[in-house]
Amino acid sequence: MSKHSSFLKVLFLICSITIFLQSCNLENLPPAIAQQKVTTHQAAKRTFIRKAKRNYSNAKTNMPLVPKDGTKVIVIEDDSTSKVAFLKKEEVNALKIPDEKERSSASLMQPAKRKREQIIDLTATEEETSITASESIDTDGPLKKKTRQGKLNFLDLPTELLEEVVSYLSYKEAMITRELNHHFYSLITGYEQVGKVGVDNKPDRSIPQAKWSSIKQLDFKKYTNKLSSMPSFIFYQFLREVKNLPPIYWPYLADTQVHTVNLSLNKIGCEGVALLGKCLQSSKVRAVLLWSNLIKAKGAQAFAKSLAVNKTIRKIDLSSNQLQAAGAAALTKHLPKQIKTIHLTSNQIKDEGAIEVAKNIKLIELDEMNLERNRIGDKGIIGIIENIQSSLLKRIYLGGNEITDKGIIEMSDKLKNTILEEISLVSNKITNKGALALIKGCQGTNIQKINLSHNKGITDEGILEVAKELEGTQLEEIGLKPINLLKRETQALLREQYPHIKWIFS
Repeated sequence: MSKHSSFLKVLFLICSITIFLQSCNLENLPPAIAQQKVTTHQAAKRTFIRKAKRNYSNAKTNMPLVPKDGTKVIVIEDDSTSKVAFLKKEEVNALKIPDEKERSSASLMQPAKRKREQIIDLTATEEETSITASESIDTDGPLKKKTRQGKLNFLDLPTELLEEVVSYLSYKEAMITRELNHHFYSLITGYEQVGKVGVDNKPDRSIPQAKWSSIKQLDFKKYTNKLSSMPSFIFYQFLREVKNLPPIYWPYLADTQVHTVNLSLNKIGCEGVALLGKCLQSSKVRAVLLWSNLIKAKGAQAFAKSLAVNKTIRKIDLSSNQLQAAGAAALTKHLPKQIKTIHLTSNQIKDEGAIEVAKNIKLIELDEMNLERNRIGDKGIIGIIENIQSSLLKRIYLGGNEITDKGIIEMSDKLKNTILEEISLVSNKITNKGALALIKGCQGTNIQKINLSHNKGITDEGILEVAKELEGTQLEEIGLKPINLLKRETQALLREQYPHIKWIFS
């Protein structure tokens, strides 16, 4: 789409929304919209979005180009059609715009063909919109301009409504709209001064969570040579997920909208992760991904301690960081209470470390823990289940360890005292005997998913016996990959006799 056509689309969207606001009398609402009007307001938004999209679809093929100078827009709308025309000043002046009384009379006389006409000035002059050093935008409402009879000024709407209107633009449309005038620039970027770059220039205000105000992920390795010229509002207002963020930017995270920081494979080390923890203390970040960074036990402990005051982080991934038992225990001992997910895959935690981790998570709100590939054996899984009985843990992943039937049989009797909903035991040393004990242990529990894939000791005959114990369980899904673990006849029989179970064979 060319810049002209994108600009036209933005103009028409704004015009359509403005007319709908007129018809609903929304422009008369006070700047602080009353809570009791929220439901009505949401319905109104959905309606004017549909109307704007339909209007644009009907009119886009016949849209003329917008004259650069002296352009005003007249929108004519009735119940069945909508069109837009761009008129020169002399043509606008020649039009007779009806007042409210005439409009009401016309509506009564022709209810089936009711028309509304409004002239909207969207190309305000620099004199009307520029702000001098001694002036500033009123935070309680947009910059006001004098209006004449018969003319609706879009900027006269309350700031809250303007924010709602522009929140439905695409990113590209928003970038075009910000160039219309100074107030739109401030409304969309959060900055009063145009052209600020660099992290030293923080926003004057936060912008709403519009669909265009989110860049899902930005990999900073791809933009190393452009960071110094990046517009400030991009870094502070639009970024939500950052990958490979250079350390020089970490201290500024607290003022951004970033919710996910991915610094995996960055060789951060002990000192680097301690610094990162301090920079995240007052940020909005919810997930930190730090796998393969040579953090080790000392770094894990320093990171957890620095996050003790954090109130937002919910997920931490420190997989493949050589934490060992001491590091895993220190990390979970000092983490803030609100943590929901911890991934500690491939850290050589072993039995002792796994048991200490299980003891520590009783102090936090953890509901998912991944301890795959940590050389955990029977002693470890028994200790884990014993120590999570008073915790909030719902999902535990223990694949790729050294768990045998002995550990499964002993821990299965303790499952009733947990609130677990999912257990993954992929690639361990479990046979038919262990699988049968596990399913029996699920009876009377909340467990819904079990994954026994890649346990070569499970056979066709064994799994058919296991299936007979499904009654009394809440199981909905059982994983038994790979596809050649069981015969096709056995797979078909299981699906036929137990259709309420989602059997995963491949």
